[in-house]
Amino acid sequence: MEAVMDTFDDEAFHGPDMKTKAEVRKDQNGKEEDSRSAAWVQTFEVLEENVCYSLQQSQSE
Repeated sequence: MEAVMDTFDDEAFHGPDMKTKAEVRKDQNGKEEDSRSAAWVQTFEVLEENVCYSLQQSQSE
């Protein structure tokens, strides 16, 4: 599922003034991160987990 999510157009999702998911992860390895981007990434990851969970539940029924 991660590979599918990475194919989304980052600029369309984040907007032109925000960093991509990969850039925020890179920043967490030592550089100062943009808190708005980190919040978007966290929100996106929670949504991604929820979608994956819902798909698993629907397939197991």
